[in-house]
Amino acid sequence: MEYRNYNDSVVSNNKRLHLDVYESEGTKKVILFLPGMGCYAGIYREFLSALASQGFNVVGIDLAGHGRSEGIRGEFTFDEIMQNVSDLISYAQTRFSHEIGLMGSSLGGTFALYAALNDNRLKAILCHNVMNIASDLHVPTRIPFLIKLLTGRMRHFARPFYRLPAPLRIIVDWLKVVDDQAILSSLKQDGYEDMLCLLNALQRWLR
Repeated sequence: MEYRNYNDSVVSNNKRLHLDVYESEGTKKVILFLPGMGCYAGIYREFLSALASQGFNVVGIDLAGHGRSEGIRGEFTFDEIMQNVSDLISYAQTRFSHEIGLMGSSLGGTFALYAALNDNRLKAILCHNVMNIASDLHVPTRIPFLIKLLTGRMRHFARPFYRLPAPLRIIVDWLKVVDDQAILSSLKQDGYEDMLCLLNALQRWLR
């Protein structure tokens, strides 16, 4: 099915958030997509365009502090992300229809689950990875012991380093996430891969 791809934006928590829109002809149904932590919608462009070719309008969002959206890189709270998703749903209702499904990848899957639990405007939800943050929260990182230490017993000593940016590739082992060499090469050269203020984000989320 034919579709057109363009950029748009939505304002949430006084920040302008970037949207990748794939508008299909002859349909009002829309799928909203939430990327994983440190990622942005453009990384998933092949997947999102494939969804659009199946007859859906698709909107991928760069959450606050990610990709081409405003906000301090990698700094966010759970409540802020929930507001981002709520404002994205409102955008979809105005731009397309009330037939809205929400999908999330990695940490985006967890955000999608909690958004669905709190927003009855969604008609469907699909989570690629999900966890109960009340009991299952863990940090999928190459250095789990250090992250646990710095966000736990030593959090007060580590506070001066909370805004120290760290490239996502140091935290995430992409070889365990992606098996396509073309995508791996793209990630290594990507100018929008986020520098995460990881300790700050985790401390604000876990407190």
